[in-house]
Amino acid sequence: MKKTFVFLLGALFALSACAEMDKTAEANGAMADRFTAEAWNNGNLDLIDEMMADDFVRHLPNSWDPQKIEGAAAFKEYMTNIRTIYPDFHVQVHKKVAEGDMVASTWTVSGTNKELDKKISVRGMSMTRYADGKAAEEWVTWDTAGMQSQLAPTEETSMK
Repeated sequence: MKKTFVFLLGALFALSACAEMDKTAEANGAMADRFTAEAWNNGNLDLIDEMMADDFVRHLPNSWDPQKIEGAAAFKEYMTNIRTIYPDFHVQVHKKVAEGDMVASTWTVSGTNKELDKKISVRGMSMTRYADGKAAEEWVTWDTAGMQSQLAPTEETSMK
């Protein structure tokens, strides 16, 4: 009887821990959706202060520059630069999976480079780790070669 009670108590604890992890994953997924809609797509960069840890790190291993962005303030500057170059910058999320403290997604970014007057559409993926209700770290990769080829001069643009 005592062993059964201990087993049931342990099972109850495990189930409640799983339920709590599901709630955390759900909350993190909702944060990712809100950040995409309001910050990336609508330019509300004040969300960075609310939703990112001060020591947030974004890893960009296949980027030409920078390969790492450290700090929420540096990330805000990075996003400001992107939205200045691509005023109509838009992220469309295709698939998102939230589990525990991680949210992974595949997406397409699109926009018009205002200096070159060229449209881009680039696929990529990201994985974001959340801690204490804020984005703490992110790993991002995208089709940099595809982006470069879309921005490359064409016969039409080089004659201008």
